[in-house]
Amino acid sequence: MVKMLTCVSVDSLCKLVKEQNSVPALTCLINAYRAACHNDSDGTHKSETFSKILMFMLHEAGAIFRKLLGISSSSLKKEAVLELKNSKKWLSLRLLIKSYLRSTLFLLNQVTDTEILTFSICRLRASIIFLAPFPSLLHRLLKISVHLWATGDQSLSSHSFLIIRDIASVFSSSCFDSCFVKTYKAFTSHSQFVERRLFEHIHFLRNSFVELCGLDVQKSSNKALICILHLAKILQKGWQTKKMELVKKICSWQYINCIDLWVAFISTNIPDYDLQPLLYMIVQIINGVALLFPGPRYLPLRLRCIQWLNRLSASSGVFIPVTSLVLDVLEYKITKDGGKPGKVLEPLSTIKFKNSCLSNTIFGLNSFSDVY
Repeated sequence: MVKMLTCVSVDSLCKLVKEQNSVPALTCLINAYRAACHNDSDGTHKSETFSKILMFMLHEAGAIFRKLLGISSSSLKKEAVLELKNSKKWLSLRLLIKSYLRSTLFLLNQVTDTEILTFSICRLRASIIFLAPFPSLLHRLLKISVHLWATGDQSLSSHSFLIIRDIASVFSSSCFDSCFVKTYKAFTSHSQFVERRLFEHIHFLRNSFVELCGLDVQKSSNKALICILHLAKILQKGWQTKKMELVKKICSWQYINCIDLWVAFISTNIPDYDLQPLLYMIVQIINGVALLFPGPRYLPLRLRCIQWLNRLSASSGVFIPVTSLVLDVLEYKITKDGGKPGKVLEPLSTIKFKNSCLSNTIFGLNSFSDVY
């Protein structure tokens, strides 16, 4: 189909659609768009015809569908589409809309070019309400968006999160549940191994997840309770058995990032919501983690615990003692008496020091300012 069309014919079809609301012309463009998405899903096709079709459909499809169906350009309510399900207008456009959505999802799932992905998912937001009659396509979009949110670069990840947020806010309560579960699983999965260069991305994932929870804090707090209880059970087993496997699981980036996530959620929302049970539980977990790992090697982890407790105290207005933890940190020496100071490490960029670092490493000057 793309090969049969020329740039001139594509321009002509686009003009007919925009100026005369021509459904036959739109049908031709959507058929060409479907062929282009499937034949060039590797993102390597650079023909001018392909680019024109792709850009026009992605940029204009949402507005065109709204205009043909008589839906306001500002409406984000799924009811605007669902109320038209039995109308002649909808029945005449249903297959075209579904074809456009399926082709775009196929493109998102196959293409590797970051710019095309970012532009595509950004423009798809304008058509998101048209997914209401197609729950299977909506679930596919959520799955794709969560993956791109967790793995994409800053721009792609940000735009993917906007799709997730729209799905959670525009559609049913069960969609919010799906968004919560899928994003939390993606966060925990991608926070198992953290390098310094990935800290900023992990923090973005954390902050955007907390923003998602803000759409329904009450429901999120109920789910948070289950997640925090799971963390508490792991810690309890670690204390009871002291098995190496469990201890390693607790002193891992995945476990630490999960605590950090719920500290952020509680700190953000506790001024306006009753989250005292969550506050009590997370404080017990933090103190348990700090006491489970004594000694200078785990000073970075203990400093992180102090930071969490201070943040929770400041946001909740509840006094949470940290003096014993601070004094415990201050009593350790990190350099040998008379020895030359070694390289500077920032404790909050790691969980524990290597044994080889203990004798020739000093804290960065910002260590305690970061905590306080």
